Amino acid sequence: MRMRIGPRLRSDALSRSTPFRLIAFCSAPLGTLLLNFAIPSSSMAATPKNDFRLCTSELVRARVSPDAAADACSGVLYPKDLAACVYRINQETNIAADNALPWCTAVRRPRELAICVVNITTRTQGTASEAVLENCRRSLLPVRYAECVVGLNRGIDFSANQAMAYCIDGSDRPRQFYPPVPVPQNSQSDPVNIPVPQLR
Repeated sequence: MRMRIGPRLRSDALSRSTPFRLIAFCSAPLGTLLLNFAIPSSSMAATPKNDFRLCTSELVRARVSPDAAADACSGVLYPKDLAACVYRINQETNIAADNALPWCTAVRRPRELAICVVNITTRTQGTASEAVLENCRRSLLPVRYAECVVGLNRGIDFSANQAMAYCIDGSDRPRQFYPPVPVPQNSQSDPVNIPVPQLR
């Protein structure tokens, strides 16, 4: 004689198995999601940037010949800074990239050279591009030099060329303004006898 399971018993068994089915249903997508985070795909993997590639591509885009771009980028320590120098001068002034490239290559801090050239060229009038490039290259502090040129040009109504001449000679100013320290002629003085305490 078979025992028939009533509707109530079937509903109880179904209600008990429902949480386990729900967990099994949710665990599959969750496991897949965690696996995707644990093993990144090749398209999402970070690839290091090549500064030499960036330098040459930016210079060629600025209409520098491929040979000149390859020669300049391969001969500097920071090719990314070289490309930034040429790009900024070319974009913010009327100086062509071919003309800016030798000056950006000849300095140790090409980004500061670009700031100097751009500030003097855009904030003063009547400046020759070659004179600005040469003076910014000669200055040990190009950014400060540009501030000096702009300040004299606007504060005293000097021409840009006069201001550049004054500011490039600023390293000799302290010797003119401050007198030399007098040195006594008799540098040798009599020795001073200091009594030595006696031990008891």
